[in-house]
Amino acid sequence: MSLHITYEDITKLHADAYINSTNTLLVGFSGVDKLIHELGGEAFEAECEALSGTLLPGEATITNAHGQLLCRYVIHTACPNWQEGVYGEAAILKNCYRASLELAEEYDLKSVAMPLIGAGSRHYPLDVAISMAEKALREHLSLYGDMDLTLALRGLQVKLAAERVIPDLDLRVRQRGQGSVDKALKEIVNGREQADFVDLLLTLIDAHGFRKDSEVYKAACMTRQSFNKIINRKANPAKGTIVKLAFGMKLSLRETEQLFGARGLKFTDSALFDVIVRYYLENHLWDLNALYEQLVIYGCEDLLDL
Repeated sequence: MSLHITYEDITKLHADAYINSTNTLLVGFSGVDKLIHELGGEAFEAECEALSGTLLPGEATITNAHGQLLCRYVIHTACPNWQEGVYGEAAILKNCYRASLELAEEYDLKSVAMPLIGAGSRHYPLDVAISMAEKALREHLSLYGDMDLTLALRGLQVKLAAERVIPDLDLRVRQRGQGSVDKALKEIVNGREQADFVDLLLTLIDAHGFRKDSEVYKAACMTRQSFNKIINRKANPAKGTIVKLAFGMKLSLRETEQLFGARGLKFTDSALFDVIVRYYLENHLWDLNALYEQLVIYGCEDLLDL
């Protein structure tokens, strides 16, 4: 139906369910979580205690609402602490919303209210917390469209950070499309369009000292089956897969461009994904989780399947 933004206390809202950001023990440790537990009373605490320890980060479970709560159900989701984004926290945060809303659909709920998950005691940067909330909620509405969603922002300084984690990357993103593809890049791509991707990949694997396939596909966050399909020429890797291989093997920008060219692909200045990936490669930043976090901030993480 629609997405509403309010600055009211979530516990003052009437809804079929509240989404409650909690820990894996469902103990009501602080903030909104603690308040919901206090209003729910002993019966609510008993239901939560029965589920203690059954919830993993990014998952959701549901209990009845009791006491003074103005809802029928409480959907609990476990959000991990922010640790500089190196453990895929943003992706887990997005799953918190997805799992919660899918559970609401299972219970045929028509109205759900939630806080800005992660932005309180979990210490997520506001731009990450807001970006993940908006993206997950709008995606859900586009798929189902039959639920009223309310995001309660009370008590938070709700504004996007003026500077990104990597300011000069932000500048490049804003300037994308204003320049042309680098001449050297064009030469590499044009010269490699007919090259065999697998032969080039195997050459690079050997040149970088990898002796086992497992070393490569594990570093690239791939399964053995997916890697073998590529090596045995049973699957053509997409751009995101090539990026994962490049980061896992710590390839240079030029080597990555060569792999792209062997698949008839190239970096462009007009694509956000390309601008961000190229920045990381140019600066020898090969952390796939950190790359994913940055892609999340700019809303183009869908091209990298971690």
